[in-house]
Amino acid sequence: MLRPAITSQSTINFMSRDSYRSIGAILGLVVGLGLMFALNYGGMIPGALFGAIGAVLGGITGEQIHDRRGSR
Repeated sequence: MLRPAITSQSTINFMSRDSYRSIGAILGLVVGLGLMFALNYGGMIPGALFGAIGAVLGGITGEQIHDRRGSR
């Protein structure tokens, strides 16, 4: 069984800023759509608005979390 070669220890635990932004955007999308359903909105336009706003805010939050943690 072949295992991938690991060149340094820092590559194992490090997530890039893009990874934080992507994870934040996905979580923001889910939260935005959940909020939409909790407020009894439905349809394509509210879904697009809540989803887009949630994704943008989640991405920004993910970047801020990465910046606060610092580059390790």
